[in-house]
Amino acid sequence: MQQLTKNWSFSSEFPQEVQRKVSEIICSYQLSISNTPEDILTHYVNTVSFNGGKGHKGIMNASYYTFGKSINNINELEMMYLIHTLHRG
Repeated sequence: MQQLTKNWSFSSEFPQEVQRKVSEIICSYQLSISNTPEDILTHYVNTVSFNGGKGHKGIMNASYYTFGKSINNINELEMMYLIHTLHRG
């Protein structure tokens, strides 16, 4: 959840200092209070970079780029591959 908060709220130019981490923790807590776990996960997979961070934001775009089909039409092995390519920033 903290990575989702970072992606939404903090630009890459914002220095990674203690103040930023504390801000991320506070924002993450507020996010957890105001959203369901399902909503948080949905927002996360729709905004994070897949395929090693090659500019494919969101799981739907990554599915179309990688397999040429919707996320609803891929099998479990293909889903596991997409998860494996999740950009770990």
